[in-house]
Amino acid sequence: MPNPAPVPPAACARPLIEDLPGSQIREVANAGLGLPDVLPFWFGEGDQATLPVVRDAAIASLQRGETFYSHNLGLPELREQYAAYVRGVHGADVTAERVAITSAGVSALMVAVQALVNA
Repeated sequence: MPNPAPVPPAACARPLIEDLPGSQIREVANAGLGLPDVLPFWFGEGDQATLPVVRDAAIASLQRGETFYSHNLGLPELREQYAAYVRGVHGADVTAERVAITSAGVSALMVAVQALVNA
């Protein structure tokens, strides 16, 4: 088998890319990993397996072909159910129009902080 052709210099990473600094969130995580008094919000990944009911619902959704982007604020049915939950548990006058479902917990924290802090 012949040797592959050498990679031309133009195909190599540009210096700008090669000199990119490491991820700051990775630095934060490395500094806090294993510390008992630090809440691990850096990656947004839980330490327990996903419940079977959630896995089964995800599989069923895939099998129904639900593989496209949803509404930016979340599925309307889910927003309505969550609003009903908040009304029932907390007695708050919350409607689905005031609910946004994010794709991840860290995203929700970011949106909440951005809504409260002018920075």
